[in-house]
Order: sequence, then structure tokens, then C-alpha cells
Amino acid sequence: MTKIVSFKKTRGFTLLEVIVTLVIASLISVILMQSMSTMLNMRHKFSKGLIDLEKVSIQKSIITTPISGIFPDYNDGDNRFKGSSSSIRGLTLYPLQGTTGAPTAFGIDIIYDSTLGRSTLIYKEHGFETLEIARWNGNEGSFEYLGINGRWSKRWPIGNDPNTQTPRSVKLNSGAIESSYVIRIVTTSDRSGRLQDSPFRLDTKK
Repeated sequence: MTKIVSFKKTRGFTLLEVIVTLVIASLISVILMQSMSTMLNMRHKFSKGLIDLEKVSIQKSIITTPISGIFPDYNDGDNRFKGSSSSIRGLTLYPLQGTTGAPTAFGIDIIYDSTLGRSTLIYKEHGFETLEIARWNGNEGSFEYLGINGRWSKRWPIGNDPNTQTPRSVKLNSGAIESSYVIRIVTTSDRSGRLQDSPFRLDTKK
């Protein structure tokens, strides 16, 4: 007996199904492209924000480091701390270019150029080239100094006490930052005495 084998007719896609499939694929492609574009834009903005934040952090560190390390000189020294509304002079244990921990003569100036209408923050250190730390438009910029009485002053020293040669903190106001930097001085306010300053000094003139 002969076995009859039947074959089912394979049904193909209709034109409508092909069109619907192509439309759905196109929509998916558009959505994926839009999502990728949005993700790339967000990544670019986020990266730019990180770069800007890093620049601000580096600039803040450069400004605050030498000021936080302000160190008193001997009472008859040439580098006793002095400050005005536009300049700082003294010694620091945290120089930007010299050896950390070694008292180093330094200075910071706020210089206004009336021709350009711009202010510049300049850093100077004994034995090294002058550095430009920051720049901003306008004449906004000043230093203030916090005394042991808790009051701010636009100049230093404000007294003759040799034990308070340096202020407790220094405030920098400038157009380069949205708010002022208040930098606490972390070193001692008094310099250890020398043998020649004590009652037991050796008199070499005899």
C-alpha cells in the first residue's frame, strides 16, 4: 500500500505585514538614536562639569595652601608678617615652589589694571618666578585678617604684641569666586626663641 505524504503550503508575509514590520523597526531605530544622542549630551555636560569643578578645586588649593602655612619670623626678622587690603608679605611653611616645611619668604598681590578693567592675583616666592594664580573682571578684590579678638581688619599687624605676629585667619574676597575664601592659619602664631634672644645669651662682644 502506497503511503501518501502531504506537504502543507508555506504561508508568506503579506505586504501589509512587511510595511508594519518596517515601520516598527524604523521607530525603534529612531528611539535608540535619540537615546544615544541624549546620553552623549549628558556625558559631555557631566564631563565639562567635572573639568570645571577640578579647575576650581585646583585654583582654590593654589590660593589657600601658602596662606594656611603662614609662619612668624623672629622679632627682628625681615619677613615679619604684614598684610594690607591688596597684598600679603611674610613666611610660609607651605610654599608652592620651594621645600615644604622650610620657612620661605612669599607674597601675594591683587593688582588692578584700569586700562583692561581687570584684576590679577599674583604669587611671589623667594628664588622663583612670579606666578599668576587667578584673573577676573572688575576691581573687586581684597584681603582681611582675623585677630584673636574675633574681629576682621583690612591690615596687619594691628598691635605691637610680638606673640600675635600672624592673624588667626585670612579672608580673600575676589571676583573670581562666588563667595569669599576664609583660610585658617594652621601653624603657630609665635616663633620659638633663639639663644641670643634669651637672658642666658652669650655675649660675644666681650
